[in-house]
Amino acid sequence: MSDEGSTKLGTIGNSPSFPPPFSTERDFFISGSLMRQLEKFSQNLMRTSVKKLLLRLAIAVLVSE
Repeated sequence: MSDEGSTKLGTIGNSPSFPPPFSTERDFFISGSLMRQLEKFSQNLMRTSVKKLLLRLAIAVLVSE
């Protein structure tokens, strides 16, 4: 079962009909900037979720006292 999946993935990756990952420098730059934006977004998301978690924890402590 696992062999089938790996061979399918291999054939998809090696298929000549698929374009190369980065055909030009411009494509590479665009994907790089997208990755940076995604990274910033995920970091901001982490910060806000941590803040919310701490806020909930503080409220729970205050309520329990």
